[in-house]
Amino acid sequence: MKTKNIFKTLAAAMLMPAMLLTTACSSEDDFAGNENTENVAKKGYTLPVTVNVTRQGDDATTRAAFNGETKKLEFTAGDKLFVSGGNATAGSFAGTLDYVSDGTFSGSVTTENKYTGTVDDLFASAYAYLLPNGYADYGYLSISGSGYSAYHGFDMTKAFALTKAAAVEQFSQEMAYGYSSGFALEPNNAILNFTISGLAASAEVAVVFTIYDYGEIYATITGNVTTDASGTATFAIGVEDGTELKDCTLTVGGNAITLVSSSKEVAAGKIYNINRSAATSLSPTP
Repeated sequence: MKTKNIFKTLAAAMLMPAMLLTTACSSEDDFAGNENTENVAKKGYTLPVTVNVTRQGDDATTRAAFNGETKKLEFTAGDKLFVSGGNATAGSFAGTLDYVSDGTFSGSVTTENKYTGTVDDLFASAYAYLLPNGYADYGYLSISGSGYSAYHGFDMTKAFALTKAAAVEQFSQEMAYGYSSGFALEPNNAILNFTISGLAASAEVAVVFTIYDYGEIYATITGNVTTDASGTATFAIGVEDGTELKDCTLTVGGNAITLVSSSKEVAAGKIYNINRSAATSLSPTP
């Protein structure tokens, strides 16, 4: 893991609502968008909002293709947008908006104080995170007498899927900071699409992908996949932008797989097709 990624993570954490004065427990009542809003209703102010969202770099060379005809990732029913930030008048705020159509998301945010200004002013210093259809919203907020906390724990930079198609649709971790008549989302993770041959036929095998940082384990991503009749396993893994594959190890069905023989840094918004054999694990680098 490159040092720059650590600083990027720290920077993002520090820019999250300054106002992280308390650590909210992750009980059901604290989850943004939960139907049980008693805690929020008593201690915050609900503000209906509708926002426009676009994607940056939406072409075949910079983005993973999802729609085969347009070569673009597209919003779908069930997508959500988690928004969190701070405003001089409204104080801290957070909320989860639902996808409507044509890049529009609508719903409500909860503000610490009453607010009657414009959406542009409110979201000038806000983060927006896309929550693709099929994934739970791990964002939560808590407003209490001792302070306010909004947290977005949704992370697909370290995730596992059985197919590239699922990964393209569901691992698309995108975010934006700041608002100018809309949120312009940018990709924050890459997708590794694996095809591993030379395994036992029609067998369930364990996958262990480990990322190291200065010799220490930074993250471990695990999953299980069933091979086909020829002993080939296919799966996908989401990793952080800037991840160095030479700093990663992969084990499939107990077989150590060689990923790269030299430096290979992945970039956000791209798919890397990696074909390897468990028998030799000496296939060319991606």
